[in-house]
This record gives sequence, structure tokens and C-alpha cells, in this order.
Amino acid sequence: MAKFNRDEVVETLKNGVHTIVFTKRDGSERTMKATLLKETVEPLLKGNDKRSVVYDDIIPVVDTELN
Repeated sequence: MAKFNRDEVVETLKNGVHTIVFTKRDGSERTMKATLLKETVEPLLKGNDKRSVVYDDIIPVVDTELN
């Protein structure tokens, strides 16, 4: 499995919709069209969720096909 620089992944997702593949917590693989585009993410956030969430090994994203 290829390792990616977290900051590069975040920056890429902030600039468009991209297909990503990742391993879920249960070990299964998931493919999704994901983004961090501000105009897509902000309408979905509520209350304190607008704060920046930072994890070492997790990047919260929006699945553009499921919202």
C-alpha cells in the first residue's frame, strides 16, 4: 500500500473531487469520490462541527455520492 503525505492529500481534496481508496476500521476496502471543497463541506456542518478536526491518521472528507 502506498503511503501519502497527509498535507498533500488534504490540499488535493480541497481543490476538487477525487476517487480515493482506503481501508476501513473493520479491514474492508472502500472506494469513494471524496472532497474537502469548502462550498461542499460547509453546508453539511452543524454548530461546533465547523471547527477544524485534526487526526494523525484520519482525514474526514465528504463522500460526494452519499453526502
